[in-house]
Amino acid sequence: MKNIFVIVAALSLVLVMAACAAPAPAPSVPQQAAPQQPPSQPQQPVRGGTYIDSAFGDAASLQPLITQDNASSNFQALLYAPLMRTDPKTLERVGVLYEGSPVFNADGSKLTMKLRQGLKWSDGTPLTTKDIIFTWEKMMDPKVSFPYRKTYQDAFTEVKALDDYTVEYTLKTPGYCPAVVNAGLLDRGPMPKHVFESSTSTRTT
Repeated sequence: MKNIFVIVAALSLVLVMAACAAPAPAPSVPQQAAPQQPPSQPQQPVRGGTYIDSAFGDAASLQPLITQDNASSNFQALLYAPLMRTDPKTLERVGVLYEGSPVFNADGSKLTMKLRQGLKWSDGTPLTTKDIIFTWEKMMDPKVSFPYRKTYQDAFTEVKALDDYTVEYTLKTPGYCPAVVNAGLLDRGPMPKHVFESSTSTRTT
């Protein structure tokens, strides 16, 4: 009787140990390799198409001489290329429609910029220094409600074309540092003379 009790106890212990043992791992199923996609070819730029963007407000005007709100500036930046920009790495002012960087004379009283040749407006009309001087004259015209006139009056006494591609700025104060920035005139670039010279959209209403 005692031996039967020992045997039963031993079997019970084996069953308890078997229940506590970790389950046997399930047989592994071989994974199928994902099909390899052929490398995509880099897309080449294509002329034309549709550009879609969003804006927080409507432009008050597409005329850069008479606006100072951010919404109008954002729309105008899509229409006009600037004369100059600030290089984000060097923080130097470099040309966009202009070539290179500003060139000062010996005493810092004048700076000269060269316009890139071969530039055209969207209607095919060549862009020349006539457009830049026209823009400057409108900026200085008291009949035009240009809000930043004094900023440019403090920088330059004269802006003139030496030829169809060279512009000379005469500084009000030789070596005046902001002149390098202001030589870009409007941040949105020059205006086409052949479009706006007979327009009244730049005048105060």
